[in-house]
Amino acid sequence: MSEEININNIEDDSSKTITGKTSGFPSPAGDYLAIGIDLNKELVKQPAATFFGKAKGNYTDNFGIYNNDILIIDKSLQPRNNDIVVCYIDGEFTLRKINFEKNKIFLSDNVNKKILLNDNIIIWGVVTYSIRELRTDN
Repeated sequence: MSEEININNIEDDSSKTITGKTSGFPSPAGDYLAIGIDLNKELVKQPAATFFGKAKGNYTDNFGIYNNDILIIDKSLQPRNNDIVVCYIDGEFTLRKINFEKNKIFLSDNVNKKILLNDNIIIWGVVTYSIRELRTDN
């Protein structure tokens, strides 16, 4: 049985079709693979306001974000309760969870230490996706 897999090159937007023999039964996702996935279309809703960042350190484990995860950050979004946001605090970008409580805005870190949002803190953008490499060198 031959299967065709359509692979889209992200850089030049060209498509290539690979045909080969497979064993076993056809993949239930076979139709989905033929369509191709444009990651920009799937993950970036506002291209002019979207930035990519990389998490450093594991201090954000409670957020589900780990060292070297690629973050997609949308500056156009209004933060909602429990969003993970990129903040600019004391001259550094850092990740915090935002909470709205009784007309006040709190930012919490990995150990749930809360700080009250003040004029010295800038909420830079909302993290919309975290992409993690599953294959490691180990």
